[in-house]
Amino acid sequence: PPERIGRFPNFRLGFAGLDLEGFDATAELASVCGQVIERGKAGWDATLLVIGATDRLAPRRKVAQQFESNLGLAMARAETVKGELERCVPEKERVIALVAGPRSTAEGRPLPAGEPRDRRVDVWAIWTPRNP
Repeated sequence: PPERIGRFPNFRLGFAGLDLEGFDATAELASVCGQVIERGKAGWDATLLVIGATDRLAPRRKVAQQFESNLGLAMARAETVKGELERCVPEKERVIALVAGPRSTAEGRPLPAGEPRDRRVDVWAIWTPRNP
């Protein structure tokens, strides 16, 4: 089954860069890459699903001019993380950027403890044994 191996929360509102609010993206990238490398040494290949979550707020005018919708902004965030992760994954085609739309973010209701917020990118790994 897929395993979440990374989370990049707190993207700045309307931005896709890794200058995250109060979060060390460099350490999280190192953690994800370390997991891929270590499992690779043990004979496992990873397909990484890099999933950008949409914002709950409607895009501001400046953001709307740059991105077609919140889906576009979420994809740009996922592509940013994907680009960084491709540095540690031997086969670049095994890193796939996706978007989780409005149905995946809970609007207007309290989230259960530990439930991730919007303006984030999650990294899921699908591990497969390497053929000898």
